[in-house]
Amino acid sequence: MRSKMSKIFFFRGPFILVALWMIGLLFTTGCATTRKGLGTRFFPPAPEAPKIQFLKRISSSLDVEKSSQFKEFVTGQNIVKRFGKPYGVEVHDGLIYICDVEQGTVIILDMVNKSFDWLHDTGAGDTVRPINIAIDKDGTKYVADYYLQQIFVYDKDNRFKRIFGNKGQFKPTDVALFEDKLFVVDTRDHEVEVLDKKTGELLYIIGEPSQEEGGFFHPTNISIDKQGNLYVTDTINCRVQKFDQEGNFLLAIGQCGDMIGDFARPKGNAVSPDGFIYVVDSAFENVQIFSPEGKSALFFGGWGDAMVPGALWLPAGITITTDPVLMEYFSQFKHRDFNLEYLVLVMSQYGPPYLNVYGFGNAREGSRLAKGEVELFDEEKNKPKSGSPDAANKDENNDSKTPKEEK
Repeated sequence: MRSKMSKIFFFRGPFILVALWMIGLLFTTGCATTRKGLGTRFFPPAPEAPKIQFLKRISSSLDVEKSSQFKEFVTGQNIVKRFGKPYGVEVHDGLIYICDVEQGTVIILDMVNKSFDWLHDTGAGDTVRPINIAIDKDGTKYVADYYLQQIFVYDKDNRFKRIFGNKGQFKPTDVALFEDKLFVVDTRDHEVEVLDKKTGELLYIIGEPSQEEGGFFHPTNISIDKQGNLYVTDTINCRVQKFDQEGNFLLAIGQCGDMIGDFARPKGNAVSPDGFIYVVDSAFENVQIFSPEGKSALFFGGWGDAMVPGALWLPAGITITTDPVLMEYFSQFKHRDFNLEYLVLVMSQYGPPYLNVYGFGNAREGSRLAKGEVELFDEEKNKPKSGSPDAANKDENNDSKTPKEEK
């Protein structure tokens, strides 16, 4: 169908150009052209023992799907599906769902089956500016559209079911689920509206416009831990606030500033299985990690050019997952001495590092990695090392398993 098809970025080379390219290819080895992978990067860097490893970057369908040069030769088309301006990211049942506000759809990545697809919504289910998504255990999807100012609901088979929100009720920028409730961040009215997830009925409201604890000034994102506690990014107030299910204030993390633990423009947040809070900062272009008590623990990411592994470009969305399908798939990129506990997916609004996948874990006790003797990236020079034993002899040391990526 054309409605969403046209939004997914097609690059169609004229047949004659593709034919000439194929003729040139026939005089080469006949093998697919490849580009060198980014390699890996650890946080904190050596000589500290790592807790975060950058695993893989996804910039377009070239990093997901297998291209067929023969098909391109026959059809005269070279089709690359690209991101526009992605924001929210979520995982369910082995698939990665990404809200793209520029393309007006939810992109669906199937890493195992090599598919870069999208939500084929039509008619009443056609979103305009989807910014964040929450997915229930049964596969029901709730998509926040801040332009239409409504929540779109789709079933497990991605069929449109209903819309929540009356005109003028809220301007939703994020949604989260817990038991029978749907939590909607309303950035216009500076509050969180709590709805019945089945009917969309408004149950109660958390917060009000304020700089005081428990109040908000343009909140943008929300996550929920295993106990049902809420973590709301209060963007203009430069903090993340923790509430219980009834909306009672529990904790504030961060303040405006440029020191470790401070924020400039906090956006997405997520809570790990062990209760640590991850907060994306679009201005600092990094992710800060805080203990369950709100103490600064670590940060990773940071800005870098297109060849810097793990760099972020105006990041916004984040999710943490132990999905077994994705854990198995991304394990192929980890260091052999790095024990992977869960995955951290961070979405940047600009690319090429649109989707960065990191692994949280620890180094095997007694290994060179644990001793801080393995470093594949020079943090000071902000570029890959050349000539070092680890960089030059990855196969021998098995320090990295970066696969070849199709051009």
